[in-house]
Amino acid sequence: MALPGKGLAGQGFLAIWNDVAVASEADWLEWHTREHMPERVSVPGFLGGRRYVDAGSTHHKYFTLYLGETLATFSSPPYVERLNNP
Repeated sequence: MALPGKGLAGQGFLAIWNDVAVASEADWLEWHTREHMPERVSVPGFLGGRRYVDAGSTHHKYFTLYLGETLATFSSPPYVERLNNP
């Protein structure tokens, strides 16, 4: 979620790089899009999230960026609860 000429919204971000087994990739993409991302951005303080893919990569093919109001968003009780009980 970028603001034209303003850089990223919020004052904190969480960056995650990961891979997925080829045999599980279609299921993972479905889950990540329809369940995981909406669940995470529903946590108070989350401003948005984006997933990027490097289709030519064999390592760290996926990159997910979550934006938060502050860095404390990613250690807040609502986020920790969601993280431990998805």
